[in-house]
Amino acid sequence: MFGNFLLIAFRNNLDRSKAYALISFLSLVSGIVCALALFKVISYELSFNRLHGNSEDTHSVVRNDIFPVKLA
Repeated sequence: MFGNFLLIAFRNNLDRSKAYALISFLSLVSGIVCALALFKVISYELSFNRLHGNSEDTHSVVRNDIFPVKLA
């Protein structure tokens, strides 16, 4: 039902203006691609330390140096 509604809306839009339909379609595709990429990045970031049995007790240490360290 919803797929038929989208198909009819796309055909009506395509009949009126091909350029506007192309812009609408490309914006829809780019939105879906961005949402999928964001999902993949978030799922990748949340997947760390899940292999361990006590993953909720695992912490990460981050070090931010203001000045670069010179080695001898």
